[in-house]
Amino acid sequence: MDTELDPPRTGPTPLGDAGLRALLEGLSQGVALFDASRRCRWFNPAAAAMTHGLVEAARERDVVELIAERHGNEAAARFASALTACLADASPQRLSYWPFKDAPQPGDGMTRWFDLDFARVELDGAGLHAGNGVALTLSEVTPHVRAQRALAESETRGRALAGTVPDLERAEEALRASEHRLRWLVDNTTESIWRFELEQPIPVELDEDEQIALCVRHGRFAECNQAMAFAHGFASPADMVGLRLTDLLPVDQPRNRDFLRTFIRSGYRLVDYEIELLGPDGRPRHLLNNLMAQVVDGHAVRGWGSSRDITAYRTSEAAVREAEARLRLAICAADIGTWDYDPASGEMRWSERLAEMFALDLSDRLGMDAFVARIHGEDRERVRKLVMHAVAPGSDGAFASEFRVLAPQGVRWVSGKGRTTFAVDGSAQCFLGAAIDISERKRGEEQLGRKARELERSNAELEQFAYVASHDLQEPLRMITSYLQLLQKRYSALFDDKAREYFGFAVSGAERMRAMIQAVLEYSRVGRREGATVDLDAGKALRDALDNLRAKISASSATVVAQALPRIRADPVRLTQLFQNLVSNAIKFRRPDAAPSVRIAAAEGEREWIFTVADDGIGINAEAHERVFMLFQRLHTADEYPGSGIGLATCKKIVERMGGRIWVESQVGAGATFHFTLPK
Repeated sequence: MDTELDPPRTGPTPLGDAGLRALLEGLSQGVALFDASRRCRWFNPAAAAMTHGLVEAARERDVVELIAERHGNEAAARFASALTACLADASPQRLSYWPFKDAPQPGDGMTRWFDLDFARVELDGAGLHAGNGVALTLSEVTPHVRAQRALAESETRGRALAGTVPDLERAEEALRASEHRLRWLVDNTTESIWRFELEQPIPVELDEDEQIALCVRHGRFAECNQAMAFAHGFASPADMVGLRLTDLLPVDQPRNRDFLRTFIRSGYRLVDYEIELLGPDGRPRHLLNNLMAQVVDGHAVRGWGSSRDITAYRTSEAAVREAEARLRLAICAADIGTWDYDPASGEMRWSERLAEMFALDLSDRLGMDAFVARIHGEDRERVRKLVMHAVAPGSDGAFASEFRVLAPQGVRWVSGKGRTTFAVDGSAQCFLGAAIDISERKRGEEQLGRKARELERSNAELEQFAYVASHDLQEPLRMITSYLQLLQKRYSALFDDKAREYFGFAVSGAERMRAMIQAVLEYSRVGRREGATVDLDAGKALRDALDNLRAKISASSATVVAQALPRIRADPVRLTQLFQNLVSNAIKFRRPDAAPSVRIAAAEGEREWIFTVADDGIGINAEAHERVFMLFQRLHTADEYPGSGIGLATCKKIVERMGGRIWVESQVGAGATFHFTLPK
């Protein structure tokens, strides 16, 4: 069978991202990927079935050696020639009518024929393959070959039997049986097969244009199979008999004239010529044609043709190219560099962006050691161990690390992630990965950390100052208050009413100042004292707070109603203080004409508990809902409602220190409802 190396027809075929794996695995054609060492990197199920395990065995061995064992040295030499030529200059190669035996040993099994197409694949570390390799496509042509052989066998048997007069009847019967088998094969193959007759023989020495004109004028379809009829929108082969060649190939279209011209130039023997035409559904179709004519005494008299619909293959190619373009665009837009490490050969390939990150030459083919050598000395050994673990048999194959790279422009931070694929025997096949420059992010994190430390130090100093100042101010203020009260007591009789009023103002102001200093001291203690977070009963903390407020509740005739509260993790002292401040606040800002009523409840959220302290007091203007939680913010005068303006600020600080948040819902005259959350 003819297996000559045909000239190239198309450019290199790229292979795209992993999203196309399912598409390739679903093809009826066989697809296998070979690397420069002539070992199979990947194959789809069709390839495994067509080659009877040869591509699978080629994972571990040179495919040319396997072909030599199964099909002989001559076949191995032709296969190696095509594979080497494709790798050397990226030109597609074809081996037509390539035989594969069903059995692994020469001389055994049944032979099936395939067309083998070799196309170079080049990717930068993405998709199913990386680097220089060859994609092999197998298309079965066994029905066509068997039809040709059956025809030749039929003619040979006919001549042999006809020469023996006594056996003529048996010869005719055998010939009819052979023709019946051949007809069945032609009618049932999926390839389109047809015969055309030239009503007037065409001299082959005429000018090409004259021969084209005669083909157009005298060529008519004489017979075809069902596949041919269906392919062109006819119900049966009989509907095509008598049609002119130009009914299917209008010569006013340049590509059809080129097809006929190429047919004539080939000596009326055209092999694997691809054309594109519109199918019955109006969609473009790609057909691979074989066409030959019978030439008698220098005249073409009739011809036979076959065509295979390769639209699905071309569509897959286009999808692969489009997916690869999208992937390359996404990688470029994301400023990502990629690498491909072959543990078997020790060779490492990288993309242009990764070469830029690591100050590498794109054409270099260095090993892992040279690659790791460009990593900062403090990170180098750690990264090397992570890589070795990722490619070690039995590992999950994952790699992820952030490390520094020594580049000409200075030290750069890089985040790398990779994954190793393993063979059936557990050995590492390839280690693919991607890296992105995170230097700006690292600088931002460093600046943020520095600012956070500065803020923490400043807050600590401020809290310390507030604590010391408020603590040290209490003693002289207490002395002032005591002496004022002493003067008022001993010399009150010497003062007139105005002087006594002034003394009252002074004592009252000193008392308010003392209360404010005490509140500031308590506020600062929230930041200074971090109590233990324990599992506690929130109801117990509330009861302790109400005990502290017993006199205030009694004096105001307040009613406090609490639902059952949950167990939570919190600082018991601060939780008690929080409840005490909120309930005290609710009692203070009551309506003058009614005893205050306070309601406490809790509701469970997905990740937190939501507590509520509601009252029926004077309410809060909506514009002040945020302001009430700020230090020294008072909505009323001290004469109306005495206080320091620090209580709710302290509540906010306590809640936030325990990982929650606090807010208020209120309208003037309609009471206020304070909500705060604590994590579960």
